[in-house]
Amino acid sequence: MPDNPTDDSAVTLSMPATSPHLRLARLVASGVASLSDVDFDTIEDLRIAVDELCTLLLEAARPGAHLQLSYRVADGVVGVDGSVPVAADVEPEVPELTRQILETVIDRYDVVHEQGRLSFSLVRSLPTTVDR
Repeated sequence: MPDNPTDDSAVTLSMPATSPHLRLARLVASGVASLSDVDFDTIEDLRIAVDELCTLLLEAARPGAHLQLSYRVADGVVGVDGSVPVAADVEPEVPELTRQILETVIDRYDVVHEQGRLSFSLVRSLPTTVDR
């Protein structure tokens, strides 16, 4: 399994960094994952992870900022990257409950703050279903 899945069919999304737009991030995550033959639970796990990490970014975003997201499926995994501009003094802190949720629903994630942006990346294996 690659650490950073990439291919030419990446889906990108730019949207206002506001809570009402968060449903778009979850919807695209579901749609991208459903392009592979995966079960409902895997799609829901991915939606939960995207929701948790996007919420973390939205809370730190500068007013009027846009959230940038990129979704990729390759080699049996889905990868999602997100970033938003933040104030220079913002430090990435993932709350304990969010950590526990993420460790349950995805394989790997990272949150970093550099060059005025708070970013995340996540990777989730996509097991194929036997019966649909």
